[in-house]
Amino acid sequence: MPDLPAVLTVEEMARVMRLSRGSAYEAVRTGAIPSIRIGRTIRIPRAALLALLGEVGPADEHVGREQHAAGIRERSVGRGGADGGAS
Repeated sequence: MPDLPAVLTVEEMARVMRLSRGSAYEAVRTGAIPSIRIGRTIRIPRAALLALLGEVGPADEHVGREQHAAGIRERSVGRGGADGGAS
């Protein structure tokens, strides 16, 4: 999978993972698949996907963790804060 782009669309990730489009979006929504949201655009970092699949080598492992953490922070901000907007 080294020929994957640096970030994938949800549809591209669904093809790689052999998921239906709906299942892929549900996995992103629940956080099962790390993602980055910019406005209405959702992207899945290649490093995060490979880490999820257990295909990250030792030299690349820190990149996957950093991008995964960034995705979690981005999703939290997009929903109104770390608590998901509940006040």
